[in-house]
Amino acid sequence: PVYSHKQYILNAIEKNHVVVLSGATGSGKSTQVPQFLLESSSQDDFQQQKPYIVVTQPRKVAAISLAHRVAAERGCPPPGAKFSSVGYMVRSDRRVDFRSCRIIYMTIGILLRMLVGSGSISKRTNDCDEDEDNNDVVPPLSIETISHLIIDETHERDVNTDFSLTLLKGMMASSSQKEVPRLILMSATASSELFVSYFSTRDIQPVSIGVPGKTFPVDCKWLIDCETFTRQSMVTRKEGDKNAGSYDAISKIINSRGNQLSPRAMDKID
Repeated sequence: PVYSHKQYILNAIEKNHVVVLSGATGSGKSTQVPQFLLESSSQDDFQQQKPYIVVTQPRKVAAISLAHRVAAERGCPPPGAKFSSVGYMVRSDRRVDFRSCRIIYMTIGILLRMLVGSGSISKRTNDCDEDEDNNDVVPPLSIETISHLIIDETHERDVNTDFSLTLLKGMMASSSQKEVPRLILMSATASSELFVSYFSTRDIQPVSIGVPGKTFPVDCKWLIDCETFTRQSMVTRKEGDKNAGSYDAISKIINSRGNQLSPRAMDKID
């Protein structure tokens, strides 16, 4: 669903330094928006030494799985492999080839450490072998080398997210806007007005974008329907069970339909 709003989202990000994107679950925010930015990035980002698009996630499982998903969608090698344009950084596991990586998924804790520390992450975190013949100058990952910073799942409002947003707001107020990456806040349930009012300053006026999601129909199936479909019974009995009579009745119905009780049910194993 988010693809139909691609140009509208890109125009809003280009014209505004802070964008709040609210999209229902399943709209494709976490996987598609970073790719939109990468495909529309101009050569100026590389000339200004801002080649990285960073997406934060509250949990490392989400960061790793999204990185693999985006890499598969783009048809590039897996995160961290040579010539892969996608990577991830989580605690105790980092897969980034800085020579080719442009989209980096990381946990919000890694970003917070970058903000409160030296402001950069050394290229030594790259798990790929260094190419001695590569003479290209690759800028280190830092706030100054990030063109777009996406804070995903902002509705969780954990301590790391709140501290990161506080530090980013302070940087926007004290630094030139050219030195701070464009900020995109994404969430499915968070109140967009809250973040718009928080980041509003004399020079920055955030905008809010809403993207509808896609819901799928859900059918209710009863246990007996599932047993008919799988041709196995999930009914078990215990000695002295008061419901043994009802179990027998259900078993007779199942057997009358040509289904046999599973060995687990026959052995009365709970």
